[in-house]
Amino acid sequence: MHRIRPNEKTGIVFDFSSERAARWATAINLPEGLYNHEEQDLFFRLAMRGFEPLVPQLWRHDFPTLPESLYPPISGPSFKPLFQVRRSSNLYATKALANLFNVGGRVRDCDILGQRPEKVIKAAIKQYFRWALFDADLHTTEDSIPVYAIYAQKEGETTLQAVQRLNRRLRYLTSKYHEALGMTQGPTQAEEPTPRSFPLLMGFIICGPIVAIVTHSTDPQEAEASFDGKFISQFDLSERGQDVWNSLAIAIAVMHTRRTMIRLAEQGLGGFTFYDTAQPASDRDL
Repeated sequence: MHRIRPNEKTGIVFDFSSERAARWATAINLPEGLYNHEEQDLFFRLAMRGFEPLVPQLWRHDFPTLPESLYPPISGPSFKPLFQVRRSSNLYATKALANLFNVGGRVRDCDILGQRPEKVIKAAIKQYFRWALFDADLHTTEDSIPVYAIYAQKEGETTLQAVQRLNRRLRYLTSKYHEALGMTQGPTQAEEPTPRSFPLLMGFIICGPIVAIVTHSTDPQEAEASFDGKFISQFDLSERGQDVWNSLAIAIAVMHTRRTMIRLAEQGLGGFTFYDTAQPASDRDL
């Protein structure tokens, strides 16, 4: 069971209403044309985490110290939080989230042990993705086109070099989706799919204890394949008192990515399918 330390709760309980209003204003007053609809939704959810329901009421027994605002109201209209259990049990779901809550402590241990934290963070993100795909009944094969990429900075590599490598990966995936959607000769020479056919790609760049989230649209009307990804937000996983909120940010990005993969599977795109066996989805090193 993960408990929030007192200094983690202060950011939520201190003048909740005014802080919520300030975050709401920041989240909705984005420069026009900066983000598409899906990117705006992701930015909004990250900005408002802690101020809107994210987890089911059933998880209150597993996370009794999470703020009340993270749970849907008991009475009133029904509300489905972002974190949903689809096929597996609540036990697996809460265990996966609890493991993510603990990554901050493991990152700080790396500093004590003189180790680089990138591998620890990457492994934690991939582990949460494994649960998310298994729970969604999603099956991937070698022919599947990933919709996310995780890149951990290597020793001796600059931050700029790491970002460039992640961007190259996202551009490559964009080109693969253009091929899959019949866009290799340009949108005017092929029947244009519905706008929902263009998935939003998610990128996680890990440099030291910092995790940055970037996105890359595959819609040729929004950006050319040569353009770099859009920066959404970044989080310092070594920061004390922010373990829960940083972990929730990662989980939100994963759940958004899972939603994209579910939509692709429903449309028969990207090589994603649903299956009913108890085997976990394959997890390639992205």
